[in-house]
Amino acid sequence: MKFYFVASIYNLKVQRVLNKGLEVIEGIRLSNSKERLDSFIDDFFMTLAGKLEVDELYDKPFLYYQGNIEQLEIDIDNGEARLNFLDYYLRMAQTFSNFLWLAKDNSVTVQQGFLYIKNSDGTPHSMTSNMRTPVFFNSKGKSEEIIYTYDELKGLAESIKVLNHEHIVKETDEMSMVVNTSSRIERFYYFLQSTRTQTHLPSKIGMYCTLLETLLSTDKEGISHTIAERLSRILGKTYEERLVIYSFVKDAYNVRSSTVHGDKISKKFRDIEKLKEISSKFDDYIRSLFVYVLSEKKVNELYREDKNEKLNDWFKELILK
Repeated sequence: MKFYFVASIYNLKVQRVLNKGLEVIEGIRLSNSKERLDSFIDDFFMTLAGKLEVDELYDKPFLYYQGNIEQLEIDIDNGEARLNFLDYYLRMAQTFSNFLWLAKDNSVTVQQGFLYIKNSDGTPHSMTSNMRTPVFFNSKGKSEEIIYTYDELKGLAESIKVLNHEHIVKETDEMSMVVNTSSRIERFYYFLQSTRTQTHLPSKIGMYCTLLETLLSTDKEGISHTIAERLSRILGKTYEERLVIYSFVKDAYNVRSSTVHGDKISKKFRDIEKLKEISSKFDDYIRSLFVYVLSEKKVNELYREDKNEKLNDWFKELILK
């Protein structure tokens, strides 16, 4: 018996046709080939999914996977089991969406997915559909189409394989967040997802501050100064660059403080274009910092171990050396 998973990707434009598709994560492929959809979308699929949903699949890039159900331990006659199976692939699809953010700011979203199972003789067995609720927006709070080149997508796919999923949070358990047993990187992905769903720019900027604290804060005092100092030292190559970053973080915390405490934002930041500029720049800084954490071996090991004492020692060495 064969099964097929497929889900549309919104706001992503690929420069070339991907026939069989580019493998991006755990065997799931990214494609935009209508012929590939024709290979498994039939009248049964069309009837149950509906014309509008099928048209969406044909109109946009999509993620898909096909395999043999016999190789898996799943009771295909159990509706809940099929939903859980589909949800696994939807989580993988959403994980890929998070990885796209590592390359550049975007509002790429994966929502509805389908699981189509066929009997051994090729006749339909069942069709299951479900949705992931997060809808992502870019740093300006907009839903806008963005182009990724084939080389960008291939590079991201290779990065996922190199990381071997060590730092990919497929589903952060909410209870682990409550009792604080998740790692910094897991918490970062959890808050990143919430940040990318936000359209209110002052709140979005405040959430970027939370992301920054997740990676750079090791105590509860003088947070904004400490965070600004550490980020500027990591990303700034010259004194002038470090000063710009330090001042930027202080401004961002000014916006956050007003927002979370119910005050009016100071006149300096009330212009919508100014807020968009701050949010966009903040998104770039956060991305650069996180890529640094993932790619630098020594730093990566410190964050995997996640001990404040060792991180503090490293920050002191970084700043004072």
